[in-house]
Amino acid sequence: MITINDAYEIATSEVSIPADAILTYSNLLSGRYVFEWKHQSEYSYSETDRILIWIDPVTGEVFKKDVKWSTLKQPDISLLNTHISAIHNITIIEYRKIAKKAYFTYSGEPLSDYYWIGEDEYTRYLIDNYGNIVGEMIPKPTNNGYSASGYIQKDKDVCWNVSFYTNYFEEWCDGDVYESCGPSKDSFVNTLSDESTVFYQITAHGSFSISLLNHDIAIRPADIDSALESRSPMPFAHLDHCDAMDRVGDGTFEYAYRKGSDTNAVVIGLAHTTDESWVLYLNYWRDCFYNDLDDDKDTSIKTIYDDCVASYPDMDGHLGFTGDETLTINKIITMYYPLCDFTVSEI
Repeated sequence: MITINDAYEIATSEVSIPADAILTYSNLLSGRYVFEWKHQSEYSYSETDRILIWIDPVTGEVFKKDVKWSTLKQPDISLLNTHISAIHNITIIEYRKIAKKAYFTYSGEPLSDYYWIGEDEYTRYLIDNYGNIVGEMIPKPTNNGYSASGYIQKDKDVCWNVSFYTNYFEEWCDGDVYESCGPSKDSFVNTLSDESTVFYQITAHGSFSISLLNHDIAIRPADIDSALESRSPMPFAHLDHCDAMDRVGDGTFEYAYRKGSDTNAVVIGLAHTTDESWVLYLNYWRDCFYNDLDDDKDTSIKTIYDDCVASYPDMDGHLGFTGDETLTINKIITMYYPLCDFTVSEI
């Protein structure tokens, strides 16, 4: 087995590393050496540029190389002093080329490529060259963001857009689609208790032990235990609340959805979510994961999960997987056909 230093020498001989590239990841991950560089200058940073290289730790072979690199636009620094730095209570991070799936403008106008990025204790903001706050990051589904909020904001009955998941689930079987926005506990439990619900995803403010269905109603692992009491474990459960996989095992959501089983059930979820990992997740990681699941339904879900974490190594430590490491999408479809429904809860 070659050393990580040897692997680094191979990686840097394979690609000419630009002067404004910053090495952000260098480690053995899921059976391969992974190196990733990001694009950063003194005042600018790109959320979309990167160089990724995988090295076989036994042979030293380069078996993945992904280079996305652009000319990084530099800001007019005079604007920082005259307009932008005068915004009170917001810390200016830098000038960024943004990954657009993680942001929105207040006006509804299309996003530009570059903004000054500012943040406070609540969120991250998009700021134009004249110091106007014109948008912000789509809120993370965190247990710390909003008190007693099952929706994105406590004063609005607005849910996350979950069509990303339903589009894939509809391709995987012919059952019904259930989407719920701020459901009652009874309707939520009734849907889960149906044996034909086999693909399940939830986006909600919550943690590994509590999740908010709407403004007033929370669920806990014991509620999932009750919902699944008379049925088999949920074959595929995807948990999008920020601390869903911070803890695993008895007394947690992941354990409840798979009923403690390591056979024919998997759980994937967010863990230790930060602003940076949320942006990466929304723009790249989940696309990698679901595209690959759809393209190769006979490859194990765990293998695809590992490959996508290695493809976006900054997600290492911000996601979790438990359950059957041999389970595939086709096996789930085969086991439950024609009983093959799916649920996406946009909470």
